[in-house]
Amino acid sequence: MAANKNASLRYHVLDRCFQNIGRQYTIHDLLDAVNDALYDDNPDSSGIKERQLKADIRHMRSETGFQAPIATVKEGKQYFYRYEDPNFSIVKRPLSTKEAHQLKNALSILQRFEGTPPFEWVSEVIPLLNEKFGLHGHDQKVLGFE
Repeated sequence: MAANKNASLRYHVLDRCFQNIGRQYTIHDLLDAVNDALYDDNPDSSGIKERQLKADIRHMRSETGFQAPIATVKEGKQYFYRYEDPNFSIVKRPLSTKEAHQLKNALSILQRFEGTPPFEWVSEVIPLLNEKFGLHGHDQKVLGFE
C-alpha cells in the first residue's frame, strides 16, 4: 500500500462519521471506522494508529486542509467528535482559488493532446470540466490534429 495509507479514503470516512448526527464518535470509534475502510479497500492493510488519526483531524481543521468545523464535545469522561455545522461536508466544499488554478493548468496540459489518436476522450471531457468548475478561459486553439 502507498506510504500515506490512502489519506483521501481516511478523510472521506472521517467526513461521513462527523456528519452522522445519529451517533457520537470517540477517537477509538473513528479509528475503528477508518481501519475498517482501509481493510475493505486493501485486505493486506495494517491500518493506522491513533497518532495518525489525530494528525488527520488536525489537517482537516487546518487552512491547508479543509477548514472543517470539527467540534470536540466532552460528555462525562469521554470526548466525541462531530461537525459544528451538520450540513458541512468536505465533498460539498467549493474549489479554492489555488485548486481552481491547478485544475486549469492540468486542463491546459490535456488540451495539448486534444485530437491525437490515444486522446480522443480529451475533446469530450475538457468542455464538461470547464463548465462544471467554471474554468472557461480565453484560450484560442492554435493547432489541431485529425
